[in-house]
Amino acid sequence: MFNCRCIIEQPSLGDNKMSMGIKADRVKIYKITEINMLSQVELPSEYLARPPHCYKTVIGNGLVLRYIDSNTNLTVSNFVNIDDEMTEATFRLIANRIRIAGKRLHNINHKNDSKTIEKKERDAVEWTGSYTFEA
Repeated sequence: MFNCRCIIEQPSLGDNKMSMGIKADRVKIYKITEINMLSQVELPSEYLARPPHCYKTVIGNGLVLRYIDSNTNLTVSNFVNIDDEMTEATFRLIANRIRIAGKRLHNINHKNDSKTIEKKERDAVEWTGSYTFEA
């Protein structure tokens, strides 16, 4: 992670006091180069009925991410297109929200899976050792 501050000041010259300052933050920038996810028509309606969810746009050059803002309880829509550039913090936030939406889709797709656990009866084994009790 990059984080630095650059301050440039010109010293005062006699009576003509002149000060200039430049401040800048150096941050990593991420450029979206590819989006690979299902489109809206390929997703179950239960998933799309409420956020969080995400899907590829119709023309395939971007994605729509919908989630509920925890501060305002409002639904927020983010649109991310190929060639968009974003800071590392924004990229991590969007990636985390996509991960949460993916977990929700996984749970919807597998909610009717029934795991059958076969319980095998153990064979009765005779005890050949001995116990020692103290009184």
